[in-house]
Amino acid sequence: MSGIIRITNGLLILVTAIVVVGCSSIPLSTMWRMRDFGIEDLHKIDPNDLRVQIVLPGQMSDNLKTAEVNVINTRINDQVDRFRFPAEIIERTERREGWRKQKVIGETTWKLTNDGVTDFVRMQKALADTSQEYRSTEINVKAEGDPNPEVEPKPFEITIRIRLFADEPYLILIDKAKITPEIKRPREASDKK
Repeated sequence: MSGIIRITNGLLILVTAIVVVGCSSIPLSTMWRMRDFGIEDLHKIDPNDLRVQIVLPGQMSDNLKTAEVNVINTRINDQVDRFRFPAEIIERTERREGWRKQKVIGETTWKLTNDGVTDFVRMQKALADTSQEYRSTEINVKAEGDPNPEVEPKPFEITIRIRLFADEPYLILIDKAKITPEIKRPREASDKK
C-alpha cells in the first residue's frame, strides 16, 4: 500500500538517518552494515548501552548542553505514539586537526537519561505489535547550548556516530553533514509589554 511505513529489515535506523539530514551524508558502509537490521534487532538493544558521539567545531561542542530526539509515529488508524529520548553528556574530548593543528574539534559522547531509557523500552514494546502499520514517522532533534551573543551563526560540519550494542564499534550515522544553524535568542526586556 502506498504511504504506509512498515518496520522491516534495516528500515527503522536508515529511515531515521535519512529523515535527519538526507542520504548524501550517510556512508555506504553504514547502509551496508544496517541492511539486515530488523525489528528483532531493535528488541535486542539495551537502551542503557546506547551511545551517540557528536563531532562539532570545538567552540560549538563546548557550548552544547542538552540534546533530545522526539519520535512521533502515526498509525493508519490515526493513533499517535510519541517517544521522547533526552540524553546527557558523559564524556567531552577535544582534538586538533588540519594545517598546523589550528582547527579545534570537539567530541561529546551521550547516553539516554532515565526518562529516555524508559521511553525507548516503551517504543520497543509498541513496535513489537506487528499487526500495526504506520502511516508516518516524524523525527525531531533538538540541541541546546549557550551561544556566544557576539558571534553570528555560520555553517558548520557535524558527524554523528551511534553504538547500538556495548560490544560493537560505533557506526558513522551522519558524516560531515553541512548545517546552517538557527539561533533563537531570548527577547529583549524592552520587547515585553
